[in-house]
Amino acid sequence: MCETFDFNNAWNMLFTTRFDDARRIAMTESERTGNPGAQHLLGRYYVDSDNKDKELADHWFTRSFASAWKDTLCPISQFVLGRCHENGIGGAPKDLTKAAEWYMKAALQGSAAAQNNMGFCLEVGDGVEKNVASAALWYQKSALQGNAAAQTNLGLCYNFGKGVERSISTAKDWYRTAAEQGNPNSQNQLALCLSDISDDDNKQKAVDLLAAAAIQRSPYAMYNMGLWHETGKCGIEISLPKSFQWFLRAAEVGNSPAQFRVGNCYVEGKGIPVSREKAVEWWTKASKQSHVQSQSLLQTPENNIFCILANWPQSYFCLHASAQNFVTEIFCCFNQQNNHILDCLYFLPEEIQNELVKMIVYLLPGDHQIFYKSFPY
Repeated sequence: MCETFDFNNAWNMLFTTRFDDARRIAMTESERTGNPGAQHLLGRYYVDSDNKDKELADHWFTRSFASAWKDTLCPISQFVLGRCHENGIGGAPKDLTKAAEWYMKAALQGSAAAQNNMGFCLEVGDGVEKNVASAALWYQKSALQGNAAAQTNLGLCYNFGKGVERSISTAKDWYRTAAEQGNPNSQNQLALCLSDISDDDNKQKAVDLLAAAAIQRSPYAMYNMGLWHETGKCGIEISLPKSFQWFLRAAEVGNSPAQFRVGNCYVEGKGIPVSREKAVEWWTKASKQSHVQSQSLLQTPENNIFCILANWPQSYFCLHASAQNFVTEIFCCFNQQNNHILDCLYFLPEEIQNELVKMIVYLLPGDHQIFYKSFPY
């Protein structure tokens, strides 16, 4: 069963977004031999491609896990068992230690996919003791077999000196090797390297590579396209609407820096109408992924007010019987040590001061001159 299927080549197709080719090969092999690697690849197809289908993905993952147990000496089976335990899919309980054990067994038998995954386990300490030097060695073994994901990971090791002596030129060589296979993450990394070279030819190559990676929906590339359209890097068109759309695309697939930037765009009206509610929504999503800047923003007084206002629609202002209590409640929420409204307002950004003045004037009866006199205009 193992000998009849070039699993490493088919698996590599997923990382170069050749989804239809990967599906065709996997379906043929699954029907012919019931190969667990082919079945697992079909599951990944229904997760990663445009034809997303959770039910079909679960079906193929479950079949692959059951098939893998029929021949646990086969490196493809071992890799599949590792994948299932790593992600808790196919009926396997999530267990990073077991995942690493299965990856190691397959890696020692020469599975390029398993060698790459073993490298990742060692790099981050998933199921094994963290060891970046060993991680780089496994990435290299896999990369030399042509695994595009491993080539990208090895490039990152050289780029940032993780487990190897830092070498930007070696990093670029590995990025270029993977990029030539169509790997979008390497295309993105190579674009970043070339973007810092001053000549126009390299800058155009950088733009072309980044565009190719973004079209393949690399979250990192889509995020960088947003940055480049915002700043005009490498001569690309400055366009805030385009910048916002690229940030949004990356944010929608879970990229936390992009989610943070989308929130900023909504606050500042950059390429999109201002919306406090949307800003809080996207900052909250990024914060849940431990994005430090988003967490910090949501903890500051001026943005706590965003959170509060997002949950109190305008209709509530009109209907609430005790507007004074409502305003006091807002400020008490983010000023626990001093509940005096004027002290709170003084330290808020001027834009928010103006907005709150309008609300207070609308809500509170009587003379409002005290509010205006207290602001540091």
